[in-house]
Amino acid sequence: MAITRDEIIQAAEALERDGEKATMASVREFLGGGSFATISPVLREWKEGRKSTQSVVLEMPGELKAVMERQGSEFWQAASRLANEKLITVQTEADNAVADAQAERDETLQEVARLESAMANLGDQVASADKQKEEAQAAHNQLQTETIRLHEKLAGSQAEIGRLRDEVDRVGQEKDRQAGEASRLQGLNEELNRELAEARQQAAEASRLRVLNEEMKRELNEARQQLDAERQRASDNALEAGSLKRELEQSTAAQERLQGSLETQQTETLALKTSTATLEARLEDRNGKVAQLETELADLREVWQQDVQQTANLTAERDAGKARIRELVKDFGELQQENKTLLLVNAKLKNGGGLSG
Repeated sequence: MAITRDEIIQAAEALERDGEKATMASVREFLGGGSFATISPVLREWKEGRKSTQSVVLEMPGELKAVMERQGSEFWQAASRLANEKLITVQTEADNAVADAQAERDETLQEVARLESAMANLGDQVASADKQKEEAQAAHNQLQTETIRLHEKLAGSQAEIGRLRDEVDRVGQEKDRQAGEASRLQGLNEELNRELAEARQQAAEASRLRVLNEEMKRELNEARQQLDAERQRASDNALEAGSLKRELEQSTAAQERLQGSLETQQTETLALKTSTATLEARLEDRNGKVAQLETELADLREVWQQDVQQTANLTAERDAGKARIRELVKDFGELQQENKTLLLVNAKLKNGGGLSG
């Protein structure tokens, strides 16, 4: 909220009442804000108004009129005293004006130095923020690359797990097939055993069946050979089934290891996503701070430009004050000359036998 002219005047009057000198810095501190460009002209106008109200009006008092009626010497003495008083008043006003102008100049130079230091600090902060922003962006890019690599690795692991699952299913189906084949061979073996027992019983019963017995022996021998072959195949199948079982167990263990690796990679991916989100939030916060610093820097540059303009104005006012001082010095010399003339006339009046004192 911009401060008004009345607020500046009220602040200056309050400072003067409290025994403090009303300067641009003290007024701005009293108001809690405001720029020197706004405060300076109002404060200067207020001081000039106070000077005009406090200036001595050099009018001829009634006492001087009475003295002039009584005697000329007292008239010249009173006129000389008034001239000296006027000279002192003018000299005092000139000294006060010079002191105020110098105080305002020093105060403005201090504020300019403070603003230049603040701008230098802000420049360092902006450079540091830019460097941190670049580092955060580089870390973000690295995390994105690592995340893509892990995603690719995860996809490869999932494909390998799918292939192993298919292999396990195939091994399970082969195991079931071989178990069925072994069961069939076992039933055939039992059936052959029953037939062998019946053949032996028939061979013992009668010799008349010898021919048949011989034939049955041949069949029995063939059956034995077939049984041995079947037993050998059953043994081979059992060995193969054991091998397949071991392969299945190894595949199951590999699948469990891959599942654990997959869960670990998923945990790492989640951690990387969390870290990426944290870095993005920090980067966004850094960007917000950089934008805020840029805004403050722009405001300070605007205030600095205003102070530079104000300094130029104060310089012009100082030059005008110097010119005014030269005029006052000239008036002072004229008043001194006038005072000498009055003293000379007064002396001549006394020496010439004028009115006595």
